[in-house]
Amino acid sequence: MAIYFLRESKIENSTIFVEGELLHHLKNVLRVKKGEIFKFFDSEHIYLTECAEVGKDNLIFKIIEVSKIEKSKIHFHIAQSIIDKGELENAIRFLVSAKVEKISLIQTKRSPNELKESQFNRLKDIALNTAEQSEVCFVPEIKYFRNLDEVINEVIKNTTQNAFALHFGGDYTLKDIPQLINPQKLITFFVGPEGGFTAEEVLKFKDANIRIVTLKSGVLRSQFAGVITVLTTLELIALQD
Repeated sequence: MAIYFLRESKIENSTIFVEGELLHHLKNVLRVKKGEIFKFFDSEHIYLTECAEVGKDNLIFKIIEVSKIEKSKIHFHIAQSIIDKGELENAIRFLVSAKVEKISLIQTKRSPNELKESQFNRLKDIALNTAEQSEVCFVPEIKYFRNLDEVINEVIKNTTQNAFALHFGGDYTLKDIPQLINPQKLITFFVGPEGGFTAEEVLKFKDANIRIVTLKSGVLRSQFAGVITVLTTLELIALQD
């Protein structure tokens, strides 16, 4: 059954009034008919609905059932360096599927190019479409930063206890993470571009008390590093319980 994020729509009592781009998609692309069953979700709930009215400029759905979205107990923030377009799009798909809560896209020294506004908007659309198609029912917060310092400063405001940078030659490995973190707080992993972070960028991490973590299995391509790190960390934490 199809499921869609309730953007630009409103809920009143037991009725959903679909508006904006979603209205266009459902009405003109899918050609929704009265009586059809659809699922929608927002930041907190999943709604099972039946189409009650197909008007010229509106769609109205009656809510049949409401369920709470089951959220992850461990929360992740991936600070992903800008990489080649196709690989970055794949990285977003992987991270959304893994229910990463926050994604920061960073212009690092070895990033191939700057992220244009149109590309950034496309990445947000990909995140939304992935959340719908994979039925993850969770759309992460995505921000773009033009330099590494901005993201480091934002992380420091919260806590550096849960902040790690993936880079070769580090003092820690992923198996150390469960003993180092506070699982109640957001866990941040910085992922470098192809070729990794520069020596200057690594020094910035160390100055900010952000630990350097090395993957013992070898260097991963940037598009896979974030999601593999998240899933491995979740498994290691679960094995401790």
